[in-house]
Amino acid sequence: MDFGRVQNIDAVDFRLPETHPLSEQVFSQLNQQMPPKIYIGCPVWADKGYVGKVFPPKTPAKHYLREYCKQFNSIEVNATHYPLPSTDTIKKWKEVATPGFKFCPKFPQHISHRKDFDEKVEWIDLFLTSIYGLGKHLGTSFIQFPPYFKPDKIKQLDNFFKK
Repeated sequence: MDFGRVQNIDAVDFRLPETHPLSEQVFSQLNQQMPPKIYIGCPVWADKGYVGKVFPPKTPAKHYLREYCKQFNSIEVNATHYPLPSTDTIKKWKEVATPGFKFCPKFPQHISHRKDFDEKVEWIDLFLTSIYGLGKHLGTSFIQFPPYFKPDKIKQLDNFFKK
């Protein structure tokens, strides 16, 4: 099995487990006027394997995101980990998204995988400006550091957060 992939989606049990008693304690202490919202999604929407299982049969590729948004309320956007999507692409994603849907973009690897990642403020600004185009559909963004990122980089990480 590749990490995050299964050979046959039919064998996946999508039911949620029973709520743990400690979770009940935490939830009971939350502001009941504003209960937490849970977002569920996948790392991709353009998976042909979803057709006939998650998407209606014969769904054309150009409608994958539209159908995905009907089934889930968030997506991990790996596309931003590579070259940034164009402004037009971001605009199209935003237009297709259903109310409350959140895109969770990953920082580009040309930032996260550099030894001087904390010094490329202009690249960080470019990424942030790009994803702000998602407007109310912008969810949490996150950064995935490379395997060689070790605890000795903590000062660099602190510098990154300050910028």
